Amino acid sequence: CGTTAALLSMVAGVAGLYLLTGTVDRVDDALFEAVSGCTTTALSVIDPDSLGRGLMFVRSGSQWLGGLGALVLAVVILPFRGEGGEFADRSGADGRKPLAPNHRTALRNVVALYVPVCLILWVAYAAAGAGGVDSLLLSMATVSTGGFVGPGDPLATEAVRWVAIAGMIVAGTSLVVLWRLVAGRGGGLMRSRELRAYLFLLVVATALLTIWSEPGALSDFRETLFAVTSAISTTGFISSPVDEWSTAAPVLLLLLVAIGPMSGSVGGGFQLLRLQLLLKVAHREMVRQLHPRVVARIRVGDRVASEN
Repeated sequence: CGTTAALLSMVAGVAGLYLLTGTVDRVDDALFEAVSGCTTTALSVIDPDSLGRGLMFVRSGSQWLGGLGALVLAVVILPFRGEGGEFADRSGADGRKPLAPNHRTALRNVVALYVPVCLILWVAYAAAGAGGVDSLLLSMATVSTGGFVGPGDPLATEAVRWVAIAGMIVAGTSLVVLWRLVAGRGGGLMRSRELRAYLFLLVVATALLTIWSEPGALSDFRETLFAVTSAISTTGFISSPVDEWSTAAPVLLLLLVAIGPMSGSVGGGFQLLRLQLLLKVAHREMVRQLHPRVVARIRVGDRVASEN
């Protein structure tokens, strides 16, 4: 109830600002833009060129707070209500620093990851030549996978697009992976099937889209990788086709958007962990057709998933 009330209050507040400032004239447009920002959906009915700097920060800040709220819900709230098994490891044995040993520490750890990543991207965008204000707006759009950028085309230069690619890959990675890297426990990360599946999708989708678009230069490959990372992270940055796309290319991008990034990331979609569980259940049911008495449990890493 508290989470829902907070989301609705945020939507109402942002929509009210759009109406009071005259950014939009219709209530449905104001609500649409506010919901899109707070849920990091990357849809918009507002022309960025018509927004002043203050309203640009409101629009970008709404998606930034929406991304943070999604992580808090996934890591801080749901695991302590019996959901979110991927964050259930709260043991501090062997000197480990778990991500979510309790509510307060979990919230602190989420903020300690989310805010520095945004600041690092801000500096990286600025170093790539995006400008101070545009860099901040781009960093908030990238780290939250919100996808809304400022007026003009701040992603036009090559260096800025490379920073965006790296930022979207990080934003689509599970918070557990990032935490283990920060806590010095990154040695066994590649044993994670979800992380391997995430990297596998990035590589295979980029290769397929490269073949289907027939790029002829490094810039074409960059645009292909940009389109793939924008899709799988559900960021929604606009990308242009390289040469002529085959019919299968947009279908591939739509599939990547539907699957989404890793569970425990800011990105939306079905997410890889759920897809892996669904495939394991389907495989088990086919086995049961041949061996009705078999006892087959579904595992998530080293844990057995409950039947519910």
